[in-house]
Amino acid sequence: MNLDILKKVISVSSIAYTYNRIIYDDTNKPIDMEFIEVNSVFEMITGFKAVDLINKRITEIGPVNNRYYLEFIKRCGEMALVEDDKDFEVSLQIKDQYYRVRVFSPEIGKIIMAFIALDNIESSLVENEQRLKIITNNMPGLIWVLDFKTYRINYVNPSVQKILGFTIEDIYQKKIADTVTPKSLSFLKKLNKELFKEIDSDKFERFITAKVEHYDKDGSIILMEHKFRILRNQNGEPIEIIGVGYDITEKHKIEEQLKESERSKSVLLANFPGMAYRCNNDEDWTMQYVSQGCFELTGYYPENLINNQDLSYNDLIYIEDRDLVRKEWTKVIESKGSFKQEYRIVTETGDTKWVLEQGQAIYTDDYEVMALEGFIFDITDQKQKEERIKYLSYHDSLTGLYNRIYFEEVKKKYDQPEYLPLVVMMGDINGLKFLNDAFGHAEGDKLLVETAKIIQNCCDQNAIISRTGGDEFTILFPNTTSEEAYEVLKHIQHCCNDYNSYTFNEAYHINISLGYAVKEYPDEDFDLIQKQAEDYMYKRKLLDRNSSHSALLQSIKSTMLAKSQETEEHCERMQKLARIVGQKLNLTENELDDLALAIALHDIGKVGISDKILQKPGKLNDEEWIEMRKHPEIGYRIAMASPEFVSIAKYILSHHERWDGTGYPNNLKGEEIPLLSRIISIVDAFDAMTNERSYRKALTKEEAIQEIRKCSGTQFDPLVVMVFLEIFSEVDEYKQMNFD
Repeated sequence: MNLDILKKVISVSSIAYTYNRIIYDDTNKPIDMEFIEVNSVFEMITGFKAVDLINKRITEIGPVNNRYYLEFIKRCGEMALVEDDKDFEVSLQIKDQYYRVRVFSPEIGKIIMAFIALDNIESSLVENEQRLKIITNNMPGLIWVLDFKTYRINYVNPSVQKILGFTIEDIYQKKIADTVTPKSLSFLKKLNKELFKEIDSDKFERFITAKVEHYDKDGSIILMEHKFRILRNQNGEPIEIIGVGYDITEKHKIEEQLKESERSKSVLLANFPGMAYRCNNDEDWTMQYVSQGCFELTGYYPENLINNQDLSYNDLIYIEDRDLVRKEWTKVIESKGSFKQEYRIVTETGDTKWVLEQGQAIYTDDYEVMALEGFIFDITDQKQKEERIKYLSYHDSLTGLYNRIYFEEVKKKYDQPEYLPLVVMMGDINGLKFLNDAFGHAEGDKLLVETAKIIQNCCDQNAIISRTGGDEFTILFPNTTSEEAYEVLKHIQHCCNDYNSYTFNEAYHINISLGYAVKEYPDEDFDLIQKQAEDYMYKRKLLDRNSSHSALLQSIKSTMLAKSQETEEHCERMQKLARIVGQKLNLTENELDDLALAIALHDIGKVGISDKILQKPGKLNDEEWIEMRKHPEIGYRIAMASPEFVSIAKYILSHHERWDGTGYPNNLKGEEIPLLSRIISIVDAFDAMTNERSYRKALTKEEAIQEIRKCSGTQFDPLVVMVFLEIFSEVDEYKQMNFD
């Protein structure tokens, strides 16, 4: 019968049919099929019209079961490439009806499918068959059926490839003997004899369990546990053996390891240096098991603790550490991790011991905590050594204060917003080198110890005091204002003065220069703040008569005074008056120190001026005056050349500028002139007017004040003039002040 006749027969029958073209990819692999022709019965059972199907791929019409469809396409495509009369039959569900589908290929690359509806019984059988196939194909275990006589494999599910690596086609070509180790083959032969010997008994009607070693495709040994039984035909004759097997290789390894562990555990625990335990995860840490090491560790026998017979383990934990232990175990249980914590216990004798506990939670299959297991070691000696080493590594051995190593670490901790404002105070002992050289280092060490005691007594408990150098101390004050820091600075100096009043040998007097800076904002650099504190400290050293830095300043001043014919008293009067003015203008202590230092050196530039001009008894001519006006710039260059004086160089440069802009050397005007230079300008003029010069007589205080008032707004800053005049008009002590 040719194809046209066949189509006519099918078109008038009750059979649904389709004529399809197989779609292949570039490698000739079937990937889809499209409709060439369908009959009206197929339209009826699917609900699709022929015009909607013709020349359409199945995947274009609707979703399909990918795995099943690809297997079906593969089978159809392979058949359609062979010129023979092969066909095959499958079951297929369309809507709620099952169909037996006959598939054959009338020509290369094309197939015809005929759909015959099944009755209810047949549909149920097909449905059950498909359901069973899905179950067996997706089971993790290996399902197998053997021929009872030949032991050939009649069936195996796809799990064989996951477990042993063989494809189903590979395994069908093998016998059982090909897949098991010699040891297991011997066992199976023995079992086979028993099967035949007792074949008529009911022994093998129940499932039998056996462990068998298999070779996988790579030759590795896989241990499987099989459960199997005999299947019989209607006459009671055994025909097949059916079974299911699971890979227990890893489980077996664990069991063997556990057995080995159990064998050695009793010996190990009997000689264990600490205490092994198993306890409940409850408030008391109720002990289920405690090793013999319990007595040496706690002073209690195991039976005292098991089931809280006399006391619970929680009673032994140092009361301040109980919450810590509880919190850490809670974290470990939540994360399914391991526990490791150091804490303290109280022994039967009342002694405190440091212990290290290491353990883990044991869980049920439902992930509930079954118990806690672990070990507890005595680490008291180790802890004491660690604390001693830590103390020595972070403390100065002479004074007991923190050392530089600790300071460098702790400053990172306190360089955080929550500690602002943060004060950095630095101190340096003056004259320590002289004391060491003259009387020996033992005497110098005594001075360092006494200084450290004074600093500690003057600082609150929140201060971090470190000895950061041979004669240098650094103190951190978290959450401390500049005003509070200055009070501490004065307190330290006051206590040093008190100490000195009881020390008759001046060589043993404590003289410490202190400076500080404040970090107020998070974006400020800590190292820069520390540098500012150090600069402030060295500035105060310059002003301290007892420091070596002051000797440098005195040497420079002596040269300057010798050249300018000014006196030391002139400088001291200016400093005294300028400090009063500065305080009235709310200058900081740092600015007041800058002011005092700038006054001490304001005429340093005169060392570069000719003696002839400086010592001229009368007024200077124009040429001489031009030369004299150079001294602020010379002084500026001298100050900039020395790190100690850089901060005051600009005040030296501008102390002859005038408020109206007619001063020198840069014709600065108004607030362009630094405030400290404006103060120096007034106090220098006042002191010069009230003290006799070689070319004129001194004015009275009243005459000098009148002259200052007269020059307000031209030569002098009106605000500074107002403050200056208040000093002499409002307060009696200033009226009577003797600046001579």
